[in-house]
Amino acid sequence: MKRVCVLFVMAVLCCTASQALAFSFEAGQNVAYSSNDPSKMRVVTKNNGVWEEGESFEVFCIEPTVSIYDSYNNNGELVRPYSVDSVGTAVSDETKWLYAAYQEGFFAEKGFDYSALGVRSLASAVQYGIWFNEGGVDKVGSQREKNKMKEAWDAFDNYLAESSWSDYKSKWDVRYLELSLDTGSGSKAMQNQVVGMRIAPSAGGNASGGTASEVPEPATMALLGFGLLGIAGLARRREK
Repeated sequence: MKRVCVLFVMAVLCCTASQALAFSFEAGQNVAYSSNDPSKMRVVTKNNGVWEEGESFEVFCIEPTVSIYDSYNNNGELVRPYSVDSVGTAVSDETKWLYAAYQEGFFAEKGFDYSALGVRSLASAVQYGIWFNEGGVDKVGSQREKNKMKEAWDAFDNYLAESSWSDYKSKWDVRYLELSLDTGSGSKAMQNQVVGMRIAPSAGGNASGGTASEVPEPATMALLGFGLLGIAGLARRREK
């Protein structure tokens, strides 16, 4: 009976061990865009000469003037993926807040009126807000586009009194990816994207377009190991 109890406790401890959600992107990976939905990016890997697509993630451009190349041909075949050159965290807290709050549905719940900005979706409004925060105003020549960036951010800025990055930073990991693509003409196309993942589990699953991978925390596994050894020792003493 004692051994059965020990096994039961061990099973409970294993099931309740804390999990850390790891960021899914790293340098050296390949990613792909589709012209059908350029706001979504997929991790792709080549296996036996065949490209395999992973999960998709919602991304936002950092530079407003850089073109996105379609990774697929007219037959829907993946022909030219981007390379992830580096992954960084040097984006503003305002951009991180915009990404996380948008993914969590904060602006939709508040009834954010994106149509007043002359854009076709809430995601487009977020994109303009991110461009403003990351210096996009200085990179475009059109005064109309400059104004739209500022108007978008001003509209989002009204919500900072009730929400900010501090509300999300324990739940979200928001970074930027430096991407490059061999265009086949001896030059490379560069592109930087903001992407995020929910690193804390939620009742409804991850809120991002993709799912962060679960890996056991080393400290948690060490504590679990010590706990199991203690239980085993206690069981031996009682048997004696």
